[in-house]
Amino acid sequence: MNVSTPVIESIEKNEKSLLLIDVMGIDKNDINIKVEPTIGHNQTIKINGNTKNEMFDKNFEISVSITVGKPMEELSWDVKNGFLTLDIKFQEPVKPTVKVIRK
Repeated sequence: MNVSTPVIESIEKNEKSLLLIDVMGIDKNDINIKVEPTIGHNQTIKINGNTKNEMFDKNFEISVSITVGKPMEELSWDVKNGFLTLDIKFQEPVKPTVKVIRK
């Protein structure tokens, strides 16, 4: 998986991956996440968000692309305490079903 900042933590275990991303100041409703196919079996998770804070007269924004090297089955996400959590479930690898017989 090719990841750049602002990813705080990344854990991969079995057929799942969990990413923690700093989105401090960005409202959950202003975050857009989509998955796009790339070359081969890779997929790219694109995260964009922008919230204007009137009190500080400041925009908080995020624009992150994460390239994933194996097919995803499901991507769920949530924002709590200023952190975006991505929970990625990968597709199970295809096992060959071809029987090879030596004669």
